[in-house]
Amino acid sequence: MSLASGFTSVFCSSEDPSYPFENLFKDDIPAGWISMPNPSFPIESIVDMKAPFVMNGLDIVSHEFMIANRIDLFGTLDEKLDKKTQWFSIGFFTFNTNQRSQWVARELKHVTIENVTVRYLRILIEGVHDVPPNRDNRCALISLTFNGHKEIKPRMTGLSELVEDLTNAKIAAVEEENYSTAAQYKDQLLNIEENKDELTTLFNQKVEFLKQEEYLEVENVMQRINSIIKRPRDEIEEPIEEIPQHPITITEPIPEPIPEPTPPAVSVEEQPLQEMPQTDTLIQVNEDAGFFLTGFDKNTTIAIAPEEPVEQPPPEEIPEEPPQPSPVEEEPEPLPPPKKQRSIDVQDSPRRIAPPKERVPRFSKPPPDSPPKNDTPDELSDEHKSEAATLISLFGEKVVAIAYSQNWSLRVQGLEKLCELIKGLKTKPEQTRALSGILPLMRRRFGDGLKATYCAAVEQMINILEALKVEGAELGSAVHVLFPIALSKVGDTNVRIDEVSNTFVLWCADKDKWAREELQQYAIKSPPSNQYHLQKAKLILIEKIIEKYGIGDKGKVKLGEVMGLVAPCLDSRKEEVRKMAIKLTISLQQKYGTAIEKYMKNVPRLVKDQLAAATANTDAH
Repeated sequence: MSLASGFTSVFCSSEDPSYPFENLFKDDIPAGWISMPNPSFPIESIVDMKAPFVMNGLDIVSHEFMIANRIDLFGTLDEKLDKKTQWFSIGFFTFNTNQRSQWVARELKHVTIENVTVRYLRILIEGVHDVPPNRDNRCALISLTFNGHKEIKPRMTGLSELVEDLTNAKIAAVEEENYSTAAQYKDQLLNIEENKDELTTLFNQKVEFLKQEEYLEVENVMQRINSIIKRPRDEIEEPIEEIPQHPITITEPIPEPIPEPTPPAVSVEEQPLQEMPQTDTLIQVNEDAGFFLTGFDKNTTIAIAPEEPVEQPPPEEIPEEPPQPSPVEEEPEPLPPPKKQRSIDVQDSPRRIAPPKERVPRFSKPPPDSPPKNDTPDELSDEHKSEAATLISLFGEKVVAIAYSQNWSLRVQGLEKLCELIKGLKTKPEQTRALSGILPLMRRRFGDGLKATYCAAVEQMINILEALKVEGAELGSAVHVLFPIALSKVGDTNVRIDEVSNTFVLWCADKDKWAREELQQYAIKSPPSNQYHLQKAKLILIEKIIEKYGIGDKGKVKLGEVMGLVAPCLDSRKEEVRKMAIKLTISLQQKYGTAIEKYMKNVPRLVKDQLAAATANTDAH
């Protein structure tokens, strides 16, 4: 049985006040748990199960991009939590980075546990995946459900109380649809019924031993009672009926006399057996080798003499073989008729050479009589109808179906058509409804791996927001959904995708304060040295950010943060990256002078010489 309620969180080391860990166990609150920005890992949370809980699994849903990389589970049976609490390890599981869905989908993880009983559950989150949308290293969970049932301890005071408690436990398990546990209680009740007299005697012995205060004997009696009650049903021996034996007469055929072998016509000269010489070569007999040697066990070793070359007499000295007795002639079996063989006489049957096939160029235009491509829009699925219900109510299902088709050209056409219809709406309420209705579709197209659909979605989204003059919270709701996806595509190897992504994130940063802060934090974070495309993209971003917003303290990037990105790029193996870093360093040096020297202590001397030469060349011009 799956349970999400009935538990409480007694401790969590990091939780947003608006999204505490307790939300995961409240049915009336759909929101999950979110940690504070830049928390201290590992994040620890302790769940009170209210009673001993037999857990056989859990279902957990991760956030789109605030994803835990590893979660460890610990349990305890102690009723009181303190520093002396003994925790035992249950296991751990991991989440994927969710990069394939471009951080749009959520991952449901079903974890199977081997019937572990816990009183308190300790959840330890080791860290989060480093993904572009998660700028402040937050962690979040959408839902958490435990699979299992509460442990029921029947009273062992007497046989009648035991039967009553087990019967009530079986009924409760059936009501909770926990049929495997109900089957266990049923087997225990059957064992009690079959061994009623013996159990009654044991309970009476327990009472007598308690009166005499012989507690060790009481413990032995309780162990015998539990062994009878919890005995598996398949181990109970059933009486075996005796099979009556009848005399059986076996008639064996009389073997025919074996004739004595006739001596061979050729005399064989007997030779004495030679002793096998000693050798160091040993073979270990392997009993699993696929054959067996009679008279040897698996540890037997056999000595093999080295082979000696046998001298062959010259051809003229080979003695003739003695005459062999003529065998008894037997009638030969008739041979099957020969198969008909194909003649391979080249002169009589010359090989025919087939005429060359007409090869169609790979990218040639189709012939005029070829059928046209399938330009018919696909029908909307139930999921798409539910997602685009607002757009369907405004513009009809036919127009919306074009934008949701599988054909990428139809997707682009449908998206452009919907955007034109939205820009043509007259009233503000209709525009607001249409904008909120197209956001799920835009989120899909931003996450597409196709260049054409992604670029079209970015351009159309900017056109809609500018045409409708969207501002404030309405603009923020649109930007906060699409900005992380576009930011993850900055530095893409495809030049067009990289350019469009740069345009969108810079446009968002100019319109929204949150987007500007996120962009600045992303730009100053130094990428790995082997990711040249990302280094180049971040240098371009930081140059545009400095040009537009400058360097300072309040809401601006700092000089040390900028040099933390630029200085490693001065020593890059990619010439294009080095040139961009040198150009940016020269512009910073002209503005801030010697203030940047303290950030260049680890730059190689050769790079500093190149930088000095480039600076002198710039000053000369």
